Amino acid sequence: GVQAIAQDVDSFLCGLLVGFPYKRVQTAGTVKIDDIAGLSADMSVRKVPLTDRYLVLDPLSAAKYKVLGPVLDAGQRGNQNAINDAQLGRLMGFDTYEDQNIKTEGTMVGTLAGCSTPATVALGAESMTVTDTDATPGLLPAGTTFTIAGDTQIYVLTDDATQAATGCLIKFAPPLQVAITSAKAISAGTVASSGKTESAAFHKNAIDLVTCPLAKPLGTPSEVISDNGMSIRVVYTFDQTTWSDIIALDVLYGGRVMDVELGERLIGQ
Repeated sequence: GVQAIAQDVDSFLCGLLVGFPYKRVQTAGTVKIDDIAGLSADMSVRKVPLTDRYLVLDPLSAAKYKVLGPVLDAGQRGNQNAINDAQLGRLMGFDTYEDQNIKTEGTMVGTLAGCSTPATVALGAESMTVTDTDATPGLLPAGTTFTIAGDTQIYVLTDDATQAATGCLIKFAPPLQVAITSAKAISAGTVASSGKTESAAFHKNAIDLVTCPLAKPLGTPSEVISDNGMSIRVVYTFDQTTWSDIIALDVLYGGRVMDVELGERLIGQ
C-alpha cells in the first residue's frame, strides 16, 4: 500500500519535470559525460545554487551513462557503487538517481508556426488564446517550448493543447514576463523534445510538493502517519464476510514547479 502511494507520488513529480523550459539534448549515439557537465554549466550561468542539485535519469539513459569511463573510474576515488551496484551516485555536482517513472513527452502533431498572441495579455498571465495563420491542427504536448517577439524568456506548455485552424488556448510557465500591448509573433523552441524521454536536473527548491493530513473518520479506528513531510491516513476495518482485517491508506497531495530557473531537462534519444 505505502509502496503504491510512493510510486504514485513519484510519478506525479516526474510529470512536473516537463515544466522546465530549458532543455539540453543527449549526445547522439554514444552519450558523453559532457552532457551532464553541460547541465551543470547551464544552471550555474542562471545563478542556481551549487548545493542541493539533483539529476534524475530514465532507465535507458542511466544505463548509457553508467558505462562511461568517468563514471566507472569513480571506483578509483573509493566509490565502488557504480561498479558493484550500478548506482550513479554523485556526478558533476548532482546527486544522481535512476527513476522508472520518468515521462516521455507526447508527440507533436500541431505546430506553433505562424501563431501570434492576443492584442493584450497582462503581465504575469499563465494562459492565453493564440491565433494560428497556417491552420495546422493537432496536439501540442506539454513540454513544448516557445518564445514571444520582444521577450527573451523561453516559455513551456504546462498542459497539452490542441491546435485548431483558428488557434488554441495554451497554458504555460513561467508567468508572462513582459506585458503584451499588441499582437506578437510566437516562435517554436529550437530544441526538439517531441516523443523523447524527459530526464531532468534541478535544485531542491525548483519543485514544491505539499501534503495535507486527512481527517480521521468517526466510528472506526484510524491514525495519521507522518514521515519526512508526507502524511498518510490509515483506516482499519473488519470484513465479517471474509473474516479478515482491511487496512486502507490514502494521502492528499499536490505540487507544481515553483521556479523554472532552477531546473533543466535532459532530452533522451
